[in-house]
Amino acid sequence: GLGRNIGGVQFKDDETIENFMTLLKAQGLKSPAMLLWDMKRMVETLGAGNLNEDEIVNKEDKARKAGYSCYADQQACTTYRTKFPGSMFKKRAGTDDFAFTGFFTSRNKWEGTLDNSPAKNALEEIQTILERGQLLIDKRAPASSSVFADLHQVAIWLIVSAHRHASSFFNSMIPLVKLFVSCKYDEDEAWEQVQEFAIRIFEEIYKKRNKSDQMTDGEKLIGCYEATLLAEEYSKANWIHHSNTLSTLTAMALKQSATDHAKLKNVIAKIEDERLGLKRINVRLDSQEGIVKKVEKFINKQGAGKGAGNKNE
Repeated sequence: GLGRNIGGVQFKDDETIENFMTLLKAQGLKSPAMLLWDMKRMVETLGAGNLNEDEIVNKEDKARKAGYSCYADQQACTTYRTKFPGSMFKKRAGTDDFAFTGFFTSRNKWEGTLDNSPAKNALEEIQTILERGQLLIDKRAPASSSVFADLHQVAIWLIVSAHRHASSFFNSMIPLVKLFVSCKYDEDEAWEQVQEFAIRIFEEIYKKRNKSDQMTDGEKLIGCYEATLLAEEYSKANWIHHSNTLSTLTAMALKQSATDHAKLKNVIAKIEDERLGLKRINVRLDSQEGIVKKVEKFINKQGAGKGAGNKNE
C-alpha cells in the first residue's frame, strides 16, 4: 500500500488510515471527519466566521435536529457534496456552468475601498475560522489524550495548511488580473479569466478530495490530505507560476477567438519569463547556500583541528 505522512503522523497504507478513523469512532468521537480541513472547506466556510453567538447557537440547534453531531459536522459533510465553494460560486441560470457570486463578481467589488475591502475582510474572516476550528479540535480531540493525540496533530496541520492556502489563493487574484490587463484585456475580460482559472483550480481540488459518492471517514482524510498537497504546490509557486497554470491557460486559449488567443499567448509568455527568472534566482540561492555550507564545514574543521591541538598540548 501507499504510505502517507500526514502532519507528522505516519500511516502505513490507506487501510491503516481507514482503521484509524474507525477506531476514533469506537472511542466515542461520533464524527472525526468534521475536524478535517482543506482549502475548499476554508473558502466555503466564508460567512460563518462572522456569525455572532446567537446565530451560532441557532445553527448548532438546526444541525442537531437534522441529525448531525454539531454545526461543524454539518459543514464538513456538506463540503463533499459540491465541487465549488458556495461562498464564491453559483450556478448560471439554465446551465450547468458556474460563475463568481457576491463580492467575487468583479475586481472592484473584490478589492473594495480602503474603508471596506471584501478582499481584506475575507482574509480576516478565515483567520477567525482558523481560530474557531483550532478550538474545536482542541476540545474534541485534545492533544493531551493518548487516544486522540494523533488526530489532533493531523487536524491542526490540515487546518493551518487550509488557512495558509486560502490566504495565498485570495492574495493571488489581484496580481493575476493585473497580468491579464497588462496583456491588453479590459478589466471585465481580465476578471473573467481569473474566474475561469479559479474554476479549474477547484475542479482539480475536487478530483483529489472526492474519492466516491459515499465517502468513508478514511477516504475523507485521504482526500483532504491529497487536496492539501495540491494546494501546497500551487501556493509555493504563487499560484500563477505553477506549471499547471500554463496548461490551464493554454487549454483556455484553444477555446477563444483569434484576438483573445493572441492576448492569452502574451500572458503565457509573461508567466514563462517570470518562472524562468524565479528559477535563475533559486539557482543562485542554491549556489550561495552551497558556498555557505562549504565555508561552515571548513570553519568547523579548523575549529576541530585547533581543539585537538590544544588537547595534545
